[in-house]
Amino acid sequence: MTVKWFLFFILILSMVHCRKTKPATDLKTGQKKTAIQSDIRIGSKVIHDEIPGSAYRKRATRYFVIHGSDTSDFRPVFMESADGGMVSINMRFKKTLSYKEHIGQLKLILPFAFREYASDSLRDIYIGRLIKAGSLALQVTDQFVTTFGKLKAIRIADYPKIEQVLLTSELAKDLNRLLRPYGLSVEHFVIEKAFFATKNQFLSNNKIIPGHSGIPDKILDCQVGMHIRKRVDRHKE
Repeated sequence: MTVKWFLFFILILSMVHCRKTKPATDLKTGQKKTAIQSDIRIGSKVIHDEIPGSAYRKRATRYFVIHGSDTSDFRPVFMESADGGMVSINMRFKKTLSYKEHIGQLKLILPFAFREYASDSLRDIYIGRLIKAGSLALQVTDQFVTTFGKLKAIRIADYPKIEQVLLTSELAKDLNRLLRPYGLSVEHFVIEKAFFATKNQFLSNNKIIPGHSGIPDKILDCQVGMHIRKRVDRHKE
């Protein structure tokens, strides 16, 4: 056998091996685990009635990163609606992780979730309370105050201003970067229940990053959601 044919034979064997690699399923918990590195896996679990709205859902799956023997607290839920098959993501932030850690884990989860859910059907993403997003909440607060000045309280009339700031925030930039390979982008934000939280409320809801200083006495907080659209190629506009 020539060297050329020997290398071709090895290549074919490696391709067959890759195709046979499947997620392992825990029969007791119903969780699937797929290895992406030697010590990092993506786990998933089908959700039935654990979250509200089951009558309007066709299906829902929770995904999470497993690093060694540690399972992350960040567990975004992908849902497909019973009416029209639209997909949404509920990815509430957790106080045990920094903003960047959330984004890093979402980057690992998306390719696996979009094997089971149609990426082109994604319409909405919900992250819950802004204050739980750590450094993101500080950045949005600073940008809001710089652009619109200091306010004693948030009014309904101020909501479009906050949504405008969010659209140029690190969150929008990070999500656009993660969604770009799927031909998607953030269209606009929708907020509810906006108010100024205290510094103590911020500290009690976040993983404190060493060396981070300059936390203001009032931090913008609200429920944050966003609509997703198919990405527009500006060169074709």
